[in-house]
Amino acid sequence: MVVAIIGLLAAISIPAFKTVRSRSLEKTKANNVRILNNAVQVWAMDHMAAEEQNIGLDVAEYIKGGFDGLSVGDAAINLSNIVSRTVSHTFTVGDLY
Repeated sequence: MVVAIIGLLAAISIPAFKTVRSRSLEKTKANNVRILNNAVQVWAMDHMAAEEQNIGLDVAEYIKGGFDGLSVGDAAINLSNIVSRTVSHTFTVGDLY
């Protein structure tokens, strides 16, 4: 009887936990995009970069934990999508992960 109740509670709660975790990861990714966009703008101001100038890897200095700090779960940052962009580019989640 107790095992059946525990099984029933697990069957109800596990899908809910997966949904909450998935939403949390998506919100974290969106926040990381905001952080990167802000870091690029500060980097551009500090380096007096023109809007058509490519972004340098040293933009990581403007992000707490560097690019590794922007990784979410199993999703790592795609660095080639960062340095191939210009300062005027506004990043999206698809650009990073």
